[in-house]
Amino acid sequence: MIRDCRRIEENCKPPSRFHFSIPKESSILVTGVQDSILNDLRSLFVLQLLNYFFFVVHSMWILLILIGWVHVLTLRIHLYAVVFTAISWICLGYWYGWGYCLCTDWHWQIRSSLGIHDNTNNYVHLLIFKATGLDPSPGTMNILVAGGFAASAVLSIVLNFRRYIKNRKSN
Repeated sequence: MIRDCRRIEENCKPPSRFHFSIPKESSILVTGVQDSILNDLRSLFVLQLLNYFFFVVHSMWILLILIGWVHVLTLRIHLYAVVFTAISWICLGYWYGWGYCLCTDWHWQIRSSLGIHDNTNNYVHLLIFKATGLDPSPGTMNILVAGGFAASAVLSIVLNFRRYIKNRKSN
């Protein structure tokens, strides 16, 4: 809009050769829309980062549960991981459903916010499906996950107990 001082307006400044201005109300609206779009893009970026973060960290947690008992240096960390997982699956599972995983729940919420709705409630099933394209039955996956966890937990308890007895005898 070209504006000159012949029009009666508040805060009118002497005109330069051509002076273009956008009414204040419009600039607030444009700035607000731009800010909204930028905030949406930032939120989307953060959600994508969290999605990848959970894929990496949760997968590493699962690997720790499955093979952390193998090496002496990770044996105690493995026992803690097994205990935390058992607390989540059993104690929190009492209220939210047996086998409830806090990490899976958070990751599902992030994926839902991204508009991704998976057709599974088992995280390992999702990993297998994404990695291989195989679609095993939920019952089979639940048995494999529970069996792998139980075997790993028993191995961790036995090996940590043996290590405790060995250290106790040497002191």
